[in-house]
Formats: sequence, structure tokens, C-alpha cells
Amino acid sequence: ATAGGGRCSVGQDVTCPHSGGACGGHQCCPGVPETGGRSFVCPSADPAWRAKGFCQLPEKLVDCLAPHGPGETTEEPGASTSTTAAPKRAKSNTTTTAERTTTSPATTAAPAAPTSTSLPLPPPITWCERPVFNYSLQWSAEGRNFFDEFDFLTSDANNGAALYLPRDEALRAGVATAAADHAVLRTGARAGTPTWPKRESAKIQSKHGWKYFLMMMKYTHVPWGCGVWPALWTHAVGVPWPNGGELDVLEYANDGAQQASFHTGEENSCKLDEQVTNACKPMPDTNGMGYDCDTAYPDKLGCAPNSLPLLPGEVWSREGGVIAVQWTPAFLKVFHIPSDEAFEDSEGDDPQPQDWDEWLVSYYPFALSEAKSPGSCPDPANVMAPQHIMLNINMCGDWAGKIWNTSGSCVNVQGPAYPSQCRAVDPLMEYDPQGDCCTQFIYDRNDTYGTSEYLHDRAYFNISWIKVFQADHDESVPDGRSGDLHV
Repeated sequence: ATAGGGRCSVGQDVTCPHSGGACGGHQCCPGVPETGGRSFVCPSADPAWRAKGFCQLPEKLVDCLAPHGPGETTEEPGASTSTTAAPKRAKSNTTTTAERTTTSPATTAAPAAPTSTSLPLPPPITWCERPVFNYSLQWSAEGRNFFDEFDFLTSDANNGAALYLPRDEALRAGVATAAADHAVLRTGARAGTPTWPKRESAKIQSKHGWKYFLMMMKYTHVPWGCGVWPALWTHAVGVPWPNGGELDVLEYANDGAQQASFHTGEENSCKLDEQVTNACKPMPDTNGMGYDCDTAYPDKLGCAPNSLPLLPGEVWSREGGVIAVQWTPAFLKVFHIPSDEAFEDSEGDDPQPQDWDEWLVSYYPFALSEAKSPGSCPDPANVMAPQHIMLNINMCGDWAGKIWNTSGSCVNVQGPAYPSQCRAVDPLMEYDPQGDCCTQFIYDRNDTYGTSEYLHDRAYFNISWIKVFQADHDESVPDGRSGDLHV
């Protein structure tokens, strides 16, 4: 599109004309970084939409008034004077890390004055949704009371070797511990019997749920290692899985790579548009499902748009940092900000996720996908029911056990010899924990493999805090709605 007007494609960077031209409404919202710091007002935009961070559905075309700088006002036809607020916090033009120096689009210098017929285009940038929300802290789990914010669940739907302990037992066994500045969730002692081999672990679910939020977790260590299957994820309570939606924020098994993924069902079906998803930054579907988020195992795995390279859990654990999830009525984003690149608003109570796309690792543009391909994601604002936060450490089972023979640092390195002494068993096909390489390593009946020490050094979350922020329009559900529908 040109500065003189014309139709704009979804995801296309554009400068709106002075007046009378047509442009994508979502690109004319006041103060969006994509306009090089300039502000536009769309007279035909519904104020309720604008309050949520975007003017209106992007396939609708509107006429834009003349641009105004941040903090200036303009009067819409038939409307009272409106004000575009200046950013809450000034950021330096340049962000410097050990590896790269980048310029923040939100602080791009204002372009030269426009001519009488057109505005100059802002510096070229990659399109990515960056609405500005006024987030406020709604919930936190930290310090000695960390586990008071969670229910301890005991069921396992993944045929794993984890024996999830109730709260009192988990605290007594040291599987869950909390100190003044951190909390630890880890695997524990051998449990069960030789015919039902298990190892102690924990699975916790937040007592509160939220619809739309910014969730942030600061950590110094995440579980990794052979036989280990950890997860930080969200799901809906009281809704049959996967119709309420599930986001796997952090999940991997054995020495495999971390990847985020999203799961929907028949009632909340959603397929992301490949072009839109990759317009933000390259995001291949690492599940190989063509960006189809519908899930029905074993054939349909859900969508997993992830930036490359994918890194194993060991690397994530060494780096530490902040993992964040932003869910709005239009999209989901997952960020990972390593500890050596952290800055004030990534660790404080005034988060500014519109500035975090440098650390974007997974992106789900529900509304833009539907706008480009009607019917592909028909209800983007409700693709998930209110979500509860989950943390657990499973072992073996449907994933870590099944792929043991392809996990290079595990097979014939840890545990019994493959294939002479054990097999990589798929529990969905058969139940044979006594013949499963992974389960026998985790159980370590006679302390042959040194598994207890191995897991003690690797298989634990060390979490500084978890916080949930919401914008004014976001919703929450009351405490006490606990459940255990899917893991």
C-alpha cells in the first residue's frame, strides 16, 4: 500500500492517508508502534474495539483522519474529543545485548512533515500485533505462600511413571518446597511396586482462572533429563478437553527441544493462516499440522508455530529468565526473555509486552487468520475458555517413554541396554512398564543406574514468582473452581 491510500492487505505495513483513503482499521489505531510512533484516529471505529487495543476487524476498511503525534487530540465526526495517551514509560531507542543491538519500533523518530498529498512511509518493520494495554497485577504466587495459590492434583492421564502426591505429602516429602524468595517443584523418591513402578512428583493447578491475561513466570531452573517430561501449561476447568483450549507454554521430553503448542476441539475449531503467522517472524508449525490447532490424538496434534532454533530443556534451564504469555481477544503470544537480557518491565509490575517481540517464541494470530480466511477460526475471542495455570513433572509415559530409543543422550547411556534388556514402549498401544526402558531407569529398583541423584540434579522447577496481569476489559473466574480433566 502507498501513503496515498488504497486497500491494505492483512498484515501489511502501511501509512494512512490524510483523509478520504481506505486502509486496514487495525493499522490506524492510536499510538500503535507500526506507524513509526504516529497516531491515527479512525472515525468509523467502534470505541469498544479501540478500548481493547484494536479499532475493528482488519478486513473492514475505514477512512482515516490526519495523523497526530502521541498525546495530541483530534475530534471525530459526531463524537466528543478523544485523547491518545503518551506511553506510560519511555524506553531508550536502542536495546543492547551481548549478541545484538536493536532499535525499538515504539521509539522510532518521527518522520519528516508530510507533503500536501501524502505521508512518508515509516521505516520498514515486520508486521506484528502490538496493542498497548494498561495491565494491572491481579494475582501472584511467590515466597513462602507460593503453594497456597494452587491445588495439588493426583491423577495422570498420560500413563507416566509419576506418582503425583497430595499437598501435605508433597510438602512432607520435599517434592514441593517454598522459601522467602523462591519455590521448588521436583521429583522425589522411588514409589509404587515393581509391577507398578513409580516415582514421586507433583502436579499443581492455580485455584483461579482468567479470560485474557498477561501471565509471567520468573525462573532460575526448569526440569530436564532422560525420562523427564515437564510442562508449564494452561487449560480450562469444567470444559471437556480440548474444547476449552489448552496452551502448552513449556513442554519437552528427554533430550528433546522445547516447543509451545495450542490445542482446540470441534467446538472451538481454529486453523491459523500460515502467511499471517509468519508475517511477525518465521514461525514454522513444528508439529507438522499445517497450523491446524484442532487436536484428536494420535493423528491430529494441534498447532505449534515456533521460532527457530528450538532449544532443549537443558539450555532453557541454564539461561533462566522470564516466560510470558499474552492472551488478548485477537491473539496469543509466548515470550522468553533470558535472565541476562531482562529489563525493568519484564520483571516489575508495569509490563509493556508491546515492546517484547524481540523475545517472541510462539504466536497465534486468531483474529487475523479469521479475517484473511473466513471460517478458519470463526470465534477468535472465545477460542479458549478461562484458563488455569498448570505445572507438573511427569516421567516416561506417552511421550518420554515412547521416544526413548530416539533420544540419543538416553538410549544405551542411561538405564538398561536397548534392545536386549528393554524396549521403548508406547503406553497407548500396550501397558508394559517392566519392559519399558524409560520406566525401568526412572524406577531404578536396585539403585543400579543412580537415578535418584541424576534426577535430584536435573528434574526440578526453581521459580521466583508467577504473576498474572489483566487489562480493564479482561475477565476472571472465582477461586475454588478446581478440576482435573486432562494433563
